[in-house]
Amino acid sequence: MKKLLLLLVVLFALNTAKAQFSFSVGSEIGYSLDKDLAAQFGFSLGGEYELNETMAITGQLGYSYISIPDYKTAFATNVPLLGGFKYSLDDKMEGLYVMGQLGIHLFTLSFKVDGKDYGNNYIELGTGLGVGYLIGDHIDLNLHLNAIMGEDAADGGMGDFAYIAARIAYKF
Repeated sequence: MKKLLLLLVVLFALNTAKAQFSFSVGSEIGYSLDKDLAAQFGFSLGGEYELNETMAITGQLGYSYISIPDYKTAFATNVPLLGGFKYSLDDKMEGLYVMGQLGIHLFTLSFKVDGKDYGNNYIELGTGLGVGYLIGDHIDLNLHLNAIMGEDAADGGMGDFAYIAARIAYKF
């Protein structure tokens, strides 16, 4: 009897946790507000843990390729690792929402000069604010502004800049 009761408690806990946690996979397109960087294309994985019907803790890992228009042989990549908070403006997790995020961005800058490859890696702190809309249970549309608070280039960083990105994702 004790084993059956323990099994029922475990199954109830797993079902409750499954209902509170969700994953998403999406693609992103964005544009840097810095004059030296331009369009970016990428994908991201997201996760949410629902605290109640209107609030959730979020996490996101992504990858973006960033073009550098003034140099034909140069490009950058961005790997954001962000955590945040999401608040639904409706009385449930569907519909319109706002979110804030904080985390790190791992940048790689690569370029060729006279046939030789060069590059630098940067780890910068970033914050983001976004607004989104969840259509039904699965389609998540999001527009967000991320501000990177990097060290000055003279100190070995990328400096401060921002980018705007749109994300469309499928939520599981």
